[in-house]
Amino acid sequence: MKSLFHKLLMIITVVLLLNCGGNRKVSNRNLSYIYNPDPSVIHPSYVVFHKSEDQSVVHFRIKAREILYNKKAGEKKYRGQAKLSYTLTAFDDRKQQIDSGSIYLLDTDSVIRNKFLEGKLEFRAAGGRRYILFLRFKDMTRDQTVINILEIDKRSPTNRQNFMVTDTNGLPVFTKYHEANVPLRIRYNNSIKKDVIVRFYNRDFAYPSPPFSVEGFGSFKFEADSQFTITANDSLIPFIPGNKGFYHIQVDTNSREGITIYTRHRDFPAVKTLDGMLRSVRYLISKQEFNSLQSAEDKKKALDDFWFGIAGNTEKGREIIRKYYTRIEYSNLFFSSYLEGWKTDRGLIYTVYGPPNIIYKDVDVERWIYGEQNNILSIDFTFYKVDNPFTDNDYYLSRSSVYKSSWYRAIDSWRQGRIF
Repeated sequence: MKSLFHKLLMIITVVLLLNCGGNRKVSNRNLSYIYNPDPSVIHPSYVVFHKSEDQSVVHFRIKAREILYNKKAGEKKYRGQAKLSYTLTAFDDRKQQIDSGSIYLLDTDSVIRNKFLEGKLEFRAAGGRRYILFLRFKDMTRDQTVINILEIDKRSPTNRQNFMVTDTNGLPVFTKYHEANVPLRIRYNNSIKKDVIVRFYNRDFAYPSPPFSVEGFGSFKFEADSQFTITANDSLIPFIPGNKGFYHIQVDTNSREGITIYTRHRDFPAVKTLDGMLRSVRYLISKQEFNSLQSAEDKKKALDDFWFGIAGNTEKGREIIRKYYTRIEYSNLFFSSYLEGWKTDRGLIYTVYGPPNIIYKDVDVERWIYGEQNNILSIDFTFYKVDNPFTDNDYYLSRSSVYKSSWYRAIDSWRQGRIF
């Protein structure tokens, strides 16, 4: 059941989208690769940080193994090359180009290692405005390009892009979730004159409802479960995350803005615990079946019996288990924020239906298509971005009764031992 907080944010966001010409596509290109775990496709990670009122930086990294290395005759080392091109435009007028440029990455090595290639791009952008940063990452050897779209928000001096999470060496941290008891440093772009407020939330959020169902909304308690302060060292905030949950860190409590740190278990985004595997099977079973699993004396046996029972044999059972929990893992990887990714609306659809065939994306909306464009048999989902003080990765599914038959068809397929 979604919170009243979530519902109100969704309504505000949709109104803003309509007023600003939402549903825009910077490109009509299919961007489905952004949620496709294919290891031959580049999946860049980005960290946006406003260094000052008019200067911003985007740190980036890619996995070396996601670009193609080659070695010419007579050479001793492999060579991998990538190019990052960027265009900065006004948020409300994509034709108003403010800055553009390119950065080249070259890596040579005797072996192709499991490492990251990192860099940064800096640009000038005046405060008080929003921008769109259009990024094209190209594997020069494979001649393959991926596109990413980032919102650059400089309307406020205290929003999340004015902070940057780093390790103790001052290097940017690209992951959105952190292990407990691992020290971090949070850099703010200005000197901090008073203690920083940290609000801790430890909430067990409800499962998202099916795509055809609009349930009642409960209330969301904005008050933190606990609260404490940290003394900053000029512009650096030392922080050691503790219990599982999320920490909202603020330099100004007159607004809800700040930077949020999410803590997860060590295996995250994978789900390896019995409790995690049991909870995440909820999408395929009824509430009564779920309660029976949770109350079973031997939960592992009960869960195994469920999977092997629908598969019909051990080999097929192992394959369907592997496929389902791999989707859970990638949902966590792509969609996590204050919620585990698999418990979000996008995680719900991704887990049951799999990666979409087509994605059209802007900074404030995503459209997923399963099947072919303009085919009446295709399934089309639209997700709207929620203006959430805790995350910029929160999207709400536009639900409709038209999804009812396809949803039950997908669930029936899983229940009959066929991966949908």
